[in-house]
Amino acid sequence: MEEIKAGGGELLSEVLVKNKVLTSKSEWRRLVVGGAIHNLVKNENILDVDLRVTEDLTLRIGKKKFIKIIFS
Repeated sequence: MEEIKAGGGELLSEVLVKNKVLTSKSEWRRLVVGGAIHNLVKNENILDVDLRVTEDLTLRIGKKKFIKIIFS
C-alpha cells in the first residue's frame, strides 16, 4: 500500500494529484460523485469534493487502488 504524507488543512484532491495518484482534480470530482472513493477507516464513501486532510486516512480508489494518507 502506497503511503503519502500530507500537511494539515490540505485539500485531499490536491494531495492525490500532487503525488500522481490521480491525474487531475476533474478525475477526483468524477470519482467522488460516482462513489468510487471509500474511507476504509470509517467504512464510508467520501462524498465531499472539497475534503481537507485532518487525520490519517486509508482510501480505496476504485476497486484495486489503496492509498494511506499520513497526517503530519
